Amino acid sequence: EDSFLQVFYAHLIETLFGREAESTVDCIRSFKSIGNLSEEYPLLNAVICQDAWMLYGDDKAGHIYLVFDDFHNTAGNTAIVETIKYFMANMPPMLRIIVISRSGADILSGKLTLNGDVAIIDEQALRFTKDETVKLITEIYDISMDEKNIDRLYEYSEGWISGITMLSRTTGSALPDIRIPLASSDDCRQNIFRYFMSEAFEGYGTERLKTLAPISILEDFTCEDLKSIFRMDNAADTLSWLVKNNMYIQKINSNITSYRFHFLFRSALHSVLHELFTPEEIVEMNIKAAYHYKNLGQYNYAIRFLMASGRVGEAVKIVSEEGVRFMDTGDTDRVASIIQAFPEELIQSDPYLMFLRGAALMSSEFDLSYSYLREALTRFHQNNNLALQMKTVGLMISICYQKNDLNNIKSVVSQVPKFKAIVKSKYARVTLLLSAFMNTAWADKLNLADKLYKVIERLNFYEPLWDYTFKMAKTMVIYRKGDLEAAKELIPQLMNHPTALVNDRWKSIGLAVSHAVTSQMGDIDASQKIIEELLSIGEKYGSDYATSYGLRLAAYNRYQTRDIRGAVSQMDSSINAFARYGNNIMACVEGIIKNYWESEYMPVEPLSKKASEELERLVQLKPGQGFLEHCEVITGALQKKAGSYVEAERLLSKAYKTSADKKARQSICGAAMHLAELYYRKNDFNLEDKYLKAWGKSAADSNYVYFREMDYSTLVWICARCMEKQVYPDHMRKIIGKYFGTDAAAQMAENPKAVVDNPKLFMDSVSIAQQTSRSIKVKMFGSFKLTVDGKEIGENEWKTRKICGILKYILANPEKAVSRETLAAMLWPESNDKAASTSLRAALYEMRKTLGRFGLAFESEDALITEDNSGFRICSRHTIETDVYRFTRLYKKYKSEKPSPEEAKSLLVEMLELYEGDFLGDDVYDEWIAVSREHYRSIFIEVSHKLAGQYIADGEPEKAEALLVRHMKVDPFDETACGMLIHLLRNTGQNNRAASLQRQFEKRFEAEMGIKPNLTVC
Repeated sequence: EDSFLQVFYAHLIETLFGREAESTVDCIRSFKSIGNLSEEYPLLNAVICQDAWMLYGDDKAGHIYLVFDDFHNTAGNTAIVETIKYFMANMPPMLRIIVISRSGADILSGKLTLNGDVAIIDEQALRFTKDETVKLITEIYDISMDEKNIDRLYEYSEGWISGITMLSRTTGSALPDIRIPLASSDDCRQNIFRYFMSEAFEGYGTERLKTLAPISILEDFTCEDLKSIFRMDNAADTLSWLVKNNMYIQKINSNITSYRFHFLFRSALHSVLHELFTPEEIVEMNIKAAYHYKNLGQYNYAIRFLMASGRVGEAVKIVSEEGVRFMDTGDTDRVASIIQAFPEELIQSDPYLMFLRGAALMSSEFDLSYSYLREALTRFHQNNNLALQMKTVGLMISICYQKNDLNNIKSVVSQVPKFKAIVKSKYARVTLLLSAFMNTAWADKLNLADKLYKVIERLNFYEPLWDYTFKMAKTMVIYRKGDLEAAKELIPQLMNHPTALVNDRWKSIGLAVSHAVTSQMGDIDASQKIIEELLSIGEKYGSDYATSYGLRLAAYNRYQTRDIRGAVSQMDSSINAFARYGNNIMACVEGIIKNYWESEYMPVEPLSKKASEELERLVQLKPGQGFLEHCEVITGALQKKAGSYVEAERLLSKAYKTSADKKARQSICGAAMHLAELYYRKNDFNLEDKYLKAWGKSAADSNYVYFREMDYSTLVWICARCMEKQVYPDHMRKIIGKYFGTDAAAQMAENPKAVVDNPKLFMDSVSIAQQTSRSIKVKMFGSFKLTVDGKEIGENEWKTRKICGILKYILANPEKAVSRETLAAMLWPESNDKAASTSLRAALYEMRKTLGRFGLAFESEDALITEDNSGFRICSRHTIETDVYRFTRLYKKYKSEKPSPEEAKSLLVEMLELYEGDFLGDDVYDEWIAVSREHYRSIFIEVSHKLAGQYIADGEPEKAEALLVRHMKVDPFDETACGMLIHLLRNTGQNNRAASLQRQFEKRFEAEMGIKPNLTVC
C-alpha cells in the first residue's frame, strides 16, 4: 500500500514526527493542503526536510536512522524514488537513511553518485561464500553438518545470511524433507518457507496452522485486531509464542504495539490458507476485517478488504459516506486517500466517486475538478439525490467564484430542481437557500442577498464547508453594502474557521474575501497581515490565486501611501498572476485600475482610450461583485480627465444608478465624487451640489476615508469643495489628514477655495512623508548576526540553515539581484530543477514568515528584501552596515589612495578589528562561501603581516605578539608569520618560547606538507 503516495506520506510523517506533532510541524498541514500530490510531492518533501531540520538538526543529538525496508515494493513509483533521493541530499546529517531493497531501486544516479557519504552494500558484499558459510555454521552456530547437506543449504539459501540462519537453526544437521532440484528460485524460497512451517509446527497438527494462516490476510496487526477479526481469545499468547519461537515476525513498538510477518513467511501462510479454508470462508474473513477496520475509522483498510471480498458496492458506500463527511470538513487529504483504491473506470461509473475525485482536485486543478463535479451533478440529478446535488453545487460555485465566473454560477444553480428541494427535506431546503444566497452574493444582488443571509442565520444548520462559504459570501455582501466595520468583524471568524485551519487553499479564499474589506477601510496594517499570509501561501504552493490577490492588496497599500509608481508596478505583477491562473475578469479589472493610476503622472488621452477598450471587454465577460460599475466609474473618471464630458457623464451616471439600486454605499460614494467634479467643470452647480452632498453625507456617516474609485487630485478637490461649502468639514479634515498630514488638512481648512481652484498646487506644496529608514547591521566575519534597529535576529529564528542561507547570500551580494535559479542551484545542487525550485519556494515561505515577525515583510513599507523580474535584492532605502562591505572598502582605500603611515596604520587596525573570524565561519559545508572565505582570509593575512611589521617597527612588541598569535590560529602553516613571531620572541628575551615554537611548527608543518618549512628568522 505504500506505493500509493497518500499512504506513503501518511506513514512517513507519522514515523518521523509522531501523531502528536501536528502543532509543531508544518508538513501535516501541507499534506492536507496539497491538492494534486502526484504533481506537488516535491513541495511536501521540502517541508518534511525543513521540519526534520527543526527537530533533528542539533549536531549534539545522536544518530537517528530512517529505514525504508522492502523498498522494492515501491521502487516502481518514480515519485517515491525521487523522494528518497531528495531526502538523501537534504535531510539533516544526524538523520541517516537506510534503503533496503531486493531489486535495484535506481536511487543512486546523477549527482548523488558523487556523494561520498553514500554507501552501497550490494549483493556481492552481503552474500556469503561457501567457505564463509561453512565457517559460520561450524564455528559460530556450532552445528555439525556433512558436506552434502552444506551443499544443499548453500544452494537453497544462495548465501544469504537470513536463509543460512533459518535453515541451520530450524533443521539442525540435516535437510531431509527438501527435494531438489526446484523449478525456480521463487519456488525455492516458497518451498523453503513451507518447509520451515512444517518443521516449526511439527507436533501441533493442523490446528496451529489453522489459527495462524488467516492472519496472512493482514499486512500488520495488533492483538486487538486478532481478537476482533478472528475471535482469537488467546491472541496475546499466540503472539508471544510467535515472537519467542522466532516465527519470522517483526514487533513494532509505537503507541499501540503491532506485528507483521516476514514477507515470504506470510506468502507461505497465505498459500496454506487456501488449502485449509474454502473460498467462502476466506471471503468471510475479509468481510470481518473490513467491518473491524471500518469501526476503527481506518477506512483505507476497510475498503481494501471489501474490494478483496468482491463487495465493491459496500466499498463504494463507505467512500460515499465517509468521503462526503471528510469533504464537509474541508479535509481533501482524507478524501484523496480513500478514493485512490478505486480504478478510474470504476470512478467514472459511479457519481459518488466522481464527486469525491472532483472534490479532492478542486484545490489544484480547477478545470479537471469542475468536469468531474459537473458529471457527478448530472448523475445525482438522474438518481434524484438532492443532498448530493446540493453539495456538488456548493463546490462548483466555489470553483466559479475563484475564477469570477458568474455565468457558470448561474448555470450551476439553474440545474437544481428547486421545487423538489423545497418539499423533499430540510437539508435540501437549507442548502438550496445557501446556494441561492451565494449566487445572489456573487451576482451582486445585494438587496436579495441581504434578506437571504438573515433568513439562513435563523436556521439551525451547520456543516463546516457550507458554513465557511456562507461566511465568505456574507462578508462580501456586508462590505459591498458599505458596512465595513461589520465586515471586518467577520474576518477573524473566517481565519479561525475549522476549514481554514485545516487547509491553506481554503484559507486563501477566505483571505481573498477579507482583503477587500481591509483595503476599502484604508487599514494598511491589517491589510499588510493579509498580504503576508496570501503571498506566503502563494509562495509555498505555487498558487497564483493567492499570489494575485496578495499582490493586488499590496498595490492598494502602496497607492494609499501615495507611492503611485510602486502601486502600478505591484498591480502589473498582480495582473500577470491573475492571467496565469485564468481569471480574465480580474486581469481586466486590474488593467483598468492600472491605467487610472498611471494617469496621475502620464498623458491621460491614450490611457482613457485603453481603459474604454478594456471596459468593452469586461462587459462581454459579465463580471459580478460590482466590478462592472466600479470600472465604469474609473473609465468615466479618465474620460472626465481627458475632457470627454459626454461619455464621462454617461458612464458615471449609469454606475451611480446601479450602485444606488443595489444600496452599495461605498460604490455610490465613488461615483458621486466624480459626478460632483464633472458638473463643477460643466458649471452645473445644482447637480454638483446634489452629488457633493451625497458624497459628503455617505462618507461621513459611514466613516469612509478611502474610495476605490478615487485619484488624489479629485480627492483633494472634493474635500476642499466640501470645506468651502461646509459639507461635513470635520470629516474632510480627517480624510486629508490621513493622506497628507494634519498640517496640510489645517492649511486646506484655512483657504479651501484656493485648493478647489488648483488641487495640484496644493499637492505639490505638501511633501510626501519620507519613509523612515531602518538601521540594519550585518556581521559576517565569524558568526553571522543580523541586527535591526538594535534588535538581534539570531540564527535560531530561522527554521533551517538553508533558509538563513538564502538571506546570507542576498546580504552578501547587496549590489546585485539574485535570481531564484541561482539560489535553487546553489542550495540544492543535488536535486533536479523541479525539486530545487520547489524547495526554494518552501524555504522562501518560511523566510517570509520570519521576516514578517520582525516587521520586515516582503511587499511592506519596511521590507528588507524585494523581488522584481531580475531577482531578489536588498531594499535600496535601508541603511545596511555590513562588516564585510566596510572591510573591503577600507582595504581598497589602503591599496589605492596611498595614505600616510599614520592613516595606513589606522586603516589596518580597523580592518583587523572587523575580522572576527572566517567569513561566515559557522557555515563550513556551504560551497558558495568557500571562495569568499579564502578571499577575505588572504586579505587578513596580508594586512596582518603589514600591521605586525608596523607594530614591531613602532616599538609595540606586545601588540605585535598578540596579533601574530592570532594570525597563527587563522593560518597555522604561515611560515612568514611564524618567522616574525620567533624573531619577536627572541628579541624580547623569550628564547625558550621561541625555540619551542620553532620545533613545534617545523614538526607540524612537515607532518602536514611533507616538506620542511622555509622559516626566515632574523
